[in-house]
Amino acid sequence: MLLPEIKFHSKTSSSYYIALAAWRRGLAVTFIKNSNNFRITSSEKSLFFCNSAMISGAQGIVAHNSCKNKFLTKQLLAKNEVSVPIGKLFTERQTDEEIIAYAQTLVFPVVVKPNNESNGQDVYANIGSLSELKKVLALFRKKRINFELILEEHKKGFDNRVYVVGDRVVAAYRRTPANIIGDGTHCVNDLIKICNESRSHNPHLHSRPIIVDEEVLWRLEKDGYSLNTIIPKYKKIYLRSKANLTAGGDLEDMTESLPSQICELAVSACKAIPNLNNAGIDILFCEKENPHGSVIEINSMAQLPGHIYPTIGKSRDIASEIIDFFFPESKISSNRNGDFFFNMVQVDRILNAFEQYEYTLSPSSVNQTIKMQFFIMKSKINEQQKMKIRDEARRLNLSGFNCAEDDGERIVIRGESLDVDVFIKFLKKLLNDGSFLTTSSSYDLPITYGYYNQIN
Repeated sequence: MLLPEIKFHSKTSSSYYIALAAWRRGLAVTFIKNSNNFRITSSEKSLFFCNSAMISGAQGIVAHNSCKNKFLTKQLLAKNEVSVPIGKLFTERQTDEEIIAYAQTLVFPVVVKPNNESNGQDVYANIGSLSELKKVLALFRKKRINFELILEEHKKGFDNRVYVVGDRVVAAYRRTPANIIGDGTHCVNDLIKICNESRSHNPHLHSRPIIVDEEVLWRLEKDGYSLNTIIPKYKKIYLRSKANLTAGGDLEDMTESLPSQICELAVSACKAIPNLNNAGIDILFCEKENPHGSVIEINSMAQLPGHIYPTIGKSRDIASEIIDFFFPESKISSNRNGDFFFNMVQVDRILNAFEQYEYTLSPSSVNQTIKMQFFIMKSKINEQQKMKIRDEARRLNLSGFNCAEDDGERIVIRGESLDVDVFIKFLKKLLNDGSFLTTSSSYDLPITYGYYNQIN
C-alpha cells in the first residue's frame, strides 16, 4: 500500500481512508455535515458510516451503542463465554468505602476506568494497593461530578488491538505505554520533549504527543521519580499504565505473529455483540501468564491509522478490507489507482462553510489511469493558453496541475489512456508545433483529484 502524503488530509481520520478506498473503486461517496459522517453507495446498496463504524439502520446503531457501554459489553462477552476480567459497575452515588470493599474481594492489582469513554481517558491500571486505589478514586471524583466507573481485576499480558472484519482478523498491533529511555544526561522532562520530537515525524503520532498530566505525575511519584530526575543511560521509564496512542503510546504491527487462539478470541468477541461486523478488540495476553488472553474492551469506532502508520512493522491496508466486506461487488476494482487521492482538506473547507450540507465527491476514473509529464518552453506558452489547458484537462476528467519553472511550464496529468491521448492531440494543436517533451515514467508522486494551476 502506498501511503498518502499528509498534505491530502488535515488529520489521519478513519473516515478518510475508508472513503478513499471506496472512491478509488468507483463507489459514490457523500460526506454529510462533516468529514466523520459519510455514505457509500454502489449499484446494490447504500450504507452510512461514522468514522470506521457502519451504523446504517437500527441494527447498526444498536451494535455501536452496545460497545460504547463498556459494562454492557463485558456482560455480553461473559454471556457468550468470552474471557473478560471480573469487575463491577459503580456510580458517583456510591461511596469510596463501598468501592474499596468490593476491591478487597478481588486480588490486587486492579483497574479503574470510566464506563463511557474512549482513547484510554481516565483509565488507571495496575493499582497495587488500597492506598493507591484511594488516591485514584480521589482523582476520579475531582475530575468528574457524575460518573460511572468500572473496577475490575488487572489481567497480565501485552496490550493488543486486534481488528476484526466479519469472521477474520485483518490487522493487529501491540501497544506499549508512553515511555522514555534515559541517556544519563537529560532529565525526565527533557526526555519527554525529545520523544515528542521523534513522534512528530509519524503522520499518525504527530498529533498525539506525551502530555504531562496528573496520571503521568502519579506514575512518576509511584516509581520514585520526578520531572527533574536524570535517568541513567538505557533505562526505560514508563509514564503511564495504559498503552493508548492518544496517551503517548507506541505500537508494533503483530498481524502475522498473533497466536491462533488470540485470533479466535477476537472473532468470538466481535460475534458476541449482535450485528457487529467490524471492530477493534482490545486483548491482554502473554504466553506464560495469560496464554488464552482476556478481552478488556471492544471499540466499534476503532481508529484505523494505527494499523496504517505503526511505530514498528508493516503498514496494513485495513480500509480496503472493510470495503471488501461491505461492498464485495467492488472487489474487481480493488487494485485500481493505489496512489490516487482526493483532497480531504478541501472537502473540510466546503463542509465548514455550509451548515447542513452534503458533499458528494466527483467520481474517480472508471478504469486504471496513467500519469504523464510535459514540459513546454516559456516562449511557446502564454497565460491564455494555460487557461485553455486547464479547461481541457477538466473537460476530459484529467487530474493534475501545471506550474511555472525557470525556463518553461511543467504539466502533470493523470487519467484514462484514451483521455490522455485526446489531451496530447489538443496540446499539439494548441501549440501548433512539437515544442514539448513527454515522459511517462519520471513523475511518480501521488496526485490528487482535479486539475489546478499552481502559483509558485
